[in-house]
Amino acid sequence: MHDIARHGLHVTEVLGVAIETIDALRKYQKAIHARQMGDAPSREYGNQADEYMAFQVHVLRNLKHRSESTNKRLGNEISLVR
Repeated sequence: MHDIARHGLHVTEVLGVAIETIDALRKYQKAIHARQMGDAPSREYGNQADEYMAFQVHVLRNLKHRSESTNKRLGNEISLVR
């Protein structure tokens, strides 16, 4: 069970890094779109791209929360076995 717990912690860490990476990409993408916004279609594309990236970050955050709660439950199970 300890091996599973270590794997669970690793997954949580990876999700945290993925969230930070996607957040950074989203900020970079916003800056690019802000420089290129001239016409309405370009603004609309920028808004759609930002909404999509925001959704991806939201999904990753939810996965991380689930991973953290799974780790806590696994820790409780390990404590009960001892």
